[in-house]
Amino acid sequence: MNKDRHESYLDYLDNFKHNNLTLENMHRIHMLMLEDIESKEACMMTKELYKNIVDASVKYATMRMNPVENMEECERAETVLIHRFYNFSEHIKKVDTTPKWEEDLIHPLDKQFDKQRICDFACYLAFMKAINNRN
Repeated sequence: MNKDRHESYLDYLDNFKHNNLTLENMHRIHMLMLEDIESKEACMMTKELYKNIVDASVKYATMRMNPVENMEECERAETVLIHRFYNFSEHIKKVDTTPKWEEDLIHPLDKQFDKQRICDFACYLAFMKAINNRN
């Protein structure tokens, strides 16, 4: 990518072809997560765990804007995000069934949450929070 030009969604798709999530993928994952927190089985804990994911996503997305300056903090934030997604997933499994969104965020080879996909999706969640919080 030419660093003299502004980054676009198409740059993201071109640079991360092997593991990218499209906006459509991210929207679908988000809708499935919202179904989990709005289901009849959902409890206050479900909503709180989702809120923790969104809060961690906003913090991570803010740091990701200047990754060189905040490399260690960014890495810690990535670890927190993965743990938050794991906790939310495990909670959903206890109160309902396997979350439908989980497979899109799991690495196909090691069956663990995929850090790149989690972090990209976190930026999507931060974007959704930002545009929905405008006055």
